[in-house]
Amino acid sequence: MKARMWSMATTLGVVVMAGAWTAAAQAQQPARGTITLATVGGDCRPTVVGNDGDNDRIRARRGVTIQWTVINNCAAPSAVTLTDWVRKSDRAAAYPGDPNGRLNCNAAAGGRCTLTVVVKKDAETTTYSYTVSLNGLLLDPDVIIDP
Repeated sequence: MKARMWSMATTLGVVVMAGAWTAAAQAQQPARGTITLATVGGDCRPTVVGNDGDNDRIRARRGVTIQWTVINNCAAPSAVTLTDWVRKSDRAAAYPGDPNGRLNCNAAAGGRCTLTVVVKKDAETTTYSYTVSLNGLLLDPDVIIDP
């Protein structure tokens, strides 16, 4: 009987620990978005797809990395930069990430590159607007930071 109870307790402990590990691993998964570059009317133009059900909006938690995969379907190399971060509520300059992110990359024609923002653990929980700059063309999507 003791052996059986110990076995059940051990199994329960493994299940609880696996559940805690799974929840912790999910909490640290990057928030992902895609910036697709395509030729429209002779110009290479960006389109952002986020993870929040709104076409260009990304939702992330404090302490999580946001990753944008840039896919260049244009015929020429393209430089993509994330700039001009502001709080959407009052348009005040505010960057929710730490300085270790990668806010610009160069995608070869037909190639890919990755942009990242590591959201600060104490970032204000609000909506931020930022600019995707592509060879002088600008697009202004949003990032929502949750606690």
